[in-house]
Amino acid sequence: MAEPYVPDLFVGRTTPLANINGWTYEENPVQRVLSVVGPPGVGKSYLLHRTYDSLKAAGRLVFWIDLSRDPAIRGECPDVIIKDGPHQWLKMAIEQSRKVCKHVRGYDGTTSLEVGMYSLATDLCERCDLMPILVVDGFEEIDQAWRDWLEESMLAQFISRDCTRIIIGRRDEFALNSPSLRWTEGKEILSVMDEAESGLQVKTRLKNWDKRKRRTHDTKYLPPTELIENLHTLYAIPPYAWNHPGINTFLLERIVPRHQAGSEAYLTADDLRRCVLEITTATAQLSQPQLECLLAVATRLPLTWANEDLTDNLKIVIEDEDLAELFRRGIVFNIEGTPLYQVADGIRELIQTWQGLLNLPLRQEG
Repeated sequence: MAEPYVPDLFVGRTTPLANINGWTYEENPVQRVLSVVGPPGVGKSYLLHRTYDSLKAAGRLVFWIDLSRDPAIRGECPDVIIKDGPHQWLKMAIEQSRKVCKHVRGYDGTTSLEVGMYSLATDLCERCDLMPILVVDGFEEIDQAWRDWLEESMLAQFISRDCTRIIIGRRDEFALNSPSLRWTEGKEILSVMDEAESGLQVKTRLKNWDKRKRRTHDTKYLPPTELIENLHTLYAIPPYAWNHPGINTFLLERIVPRHQAGSEAYLTADDLRRCVLEITTATAQLSQPQLECLLAVATRLPLTWANEDLTDNLKIVIEDEDLAELFRRGIVFNIEGTPLYQVADGIRELIQTWQGLLNLPLRQEG
């Protein structure tokens, strides 16, 4: 469901942006690693990109690591988990740094990556008196072994000096394993949009329909004004409230060409099924048992639930293997500071809508 970043499509998120930007200017923050944590498709990547752009515009030295497996999304960022990729990234970061401060030492690739990262951080702090920021996106798109390597070989080395900061977008609230990262980590929790922001997101997508790099690359079906202004009325699909950015984007791609073509202008249960499968995919789709587990916790448990609800209603325990995968993907999570759990907002309501349809269309002609 991830897509290349298009600046014109970013809307809202005023409070998270202010929180993150303010944190980057703190002289001695308690946490020097900030994880932007949220379920899949909720807009973490767009928020990180906007943060990166705003910091650069303010004259800050900010680096970017993109772990996406899609080259179109990764763009000019070297792939750091392939041979020579980390060294290419480090050379690029040093070249970028030397444009700001000539005292940063060069890198010829003969020393280890760990030494090179540590030296870069040291130079930026001690020789240049800067507060550099490293932004990391796509954390869930590489497996655990690669995440562990990245944390120790690159991120822990960068954060080893007091002046540095790291922002990581990730799904799983327990995803960081490196002690040096975990001990200094804070969190910015990202959930669904409020009514005003979600309405603006839908309208912005529709008004800029030809700018989004859709998989079909089909822009002949441009949204009419009536759809832009009245989508929530035309395509009300309760209990889903059109408040999840990734789900909205997926559903709009079905609605727009059908609406403009004047045929089958409705969403179907199969559209919602496909959306659920895509929004929950990480390195692979959920298996059938994992999907069935998700359907059960989304439709047969209260909004928030505890261990006893699992046992009483579903006859499973919190350690269930299929449920554990839902936790790892950030689809299900613990409500911090409580013994309660929930399915991510937006995804839960989408599943309830799908299951409630029983393969009937949401909206029929006539």
